[in-house]
Amino acid sequence: MARQNGFFESENGQQVFAQMQPEQDPLRRHTGVGLRPDLAPEDEEGYAYAPGYGFIRLSRSELQRAKIRRAANVLGFGVMLSVFLNSVVSSTLLRVVAPVLPGVSVLENGDILASRPALYTIQLLVYIFSLLLPFLLVGALLGYTPKRDLPRRRAQLPYLCMAGLFLLGLNVVGSMLSGLFTSMAARGGVRFIQQYAGSSTSWRSLAVYAVLWSVVPAVVEELVYRGAVLQPLRAMGDRFAVVVSAAVFAMGCRSVVSVPGTFFVGLFLGYVAIKSGSIYTCMILHGLNSAFAIFMEGAQPLMGRGAYQVFLWSTCALVLLGGILAVILMARRSSSMFAITDLEDVNTLTTKLSTFVSSSGFLIAAGVVLFLLLGQLRLTG
Repeated sequence: MARQNGFFESENGQQVFAQMQPEQDPLRRHTGVGLRPDLAPEDEEGYAYAPGYGFIRLSRSELQRAKIRRAANVLGFGVMLSVFLNSVVSSTLLRVVAPVLPGVSVLENGDILASRPALYTIQLLVYIFSLLLPFLLVGALLGYTPKRDLPRRRAQLPYLCMAGLFLLGLNVVGSMLSGLFTSMAARGGVRFIQQYAGSSTSWRSLAVYAVLWSVVPAVVEELVYRGAVLQPLRAMGDRFAVVVSAAVFAMGCRSVVSVPGTFFVGLFLGYVAIKSGSIYTCMILHGLNSAFAIFMEGAQPLMGRGAYQVFLWSTCALVLLGGILAVILMARRSSSMFAITDLEDVNTLTTKLSTFVSSSGFLIAAGVVLFLLLGQLRLTG
């Protein structure tokens, strides 16, 4: 190792900090960047301790990967806390909220007796609590400030219409693929326990469910996934932020067959959040997409089998046609409409994603989610 200006330089070019006065730091003298007089090297960003070498100044690439690993661990913690609150604390919260709602009573054995709208409301409150609390904490740990970072441009109607048609078409394709996957699994002796809105007994009950579970989650989930998750990750690259936020969004999915479709919807909504600069556009699109899915699933038991098949296929055909038309119009409007270009970066997208996925916090959270989703599988023999 050769000594240069108070640093030891290793064979791989890394600089190892040697004790010196701050004014002797060549980084400070030549670039204006270096050790602050009031900080020891272990207190300053950009230095890491290597046993046998001392404090090594990290390269920009290594520093970014360290930030990505920290973000992955924080997000993994948020996912696990959300799962814990939804599966464990939710039962306690349910019994606290239930007595104050009209039409709800708690039986002596602890069961809750409620009308369908009241039950939907209770479930929604539990859902909001288990989602907002963990990810607002995650955003705070990642340095996210809603007042500063949340994109607040007004929604533009032409863009909203085209994006809405495309998203509905994406929803139809995802539903068809999920149905195909479910059918193939059934032939292999595997079925999935799925929760649909389709147990509704009237159009009024279905309408209440659709409003509650499309409008409210659209607002909450966009504030979480395209706000507290996406925005702080943009410092590491927009494409990286879109992919990771979509993955975390899919991990919150409660149906194993819906995970792939939810991931692609998350990709599109992340793209919209960056391209439009409007969280309101994302909320509207999300609500429209959820309402459409709930309505299509919930309408099945309210129609005859033949009538529902005609309704389903005609609606899907119209939506797919609208989605194709939307793609053509968006492409003609701007040739770069679908491109997200990062500034020159020190790591490739593949390197950043592999660093994120291999982090311990994310791996543990993914394992927990996978375990819960696999619990929906049943072997039929």
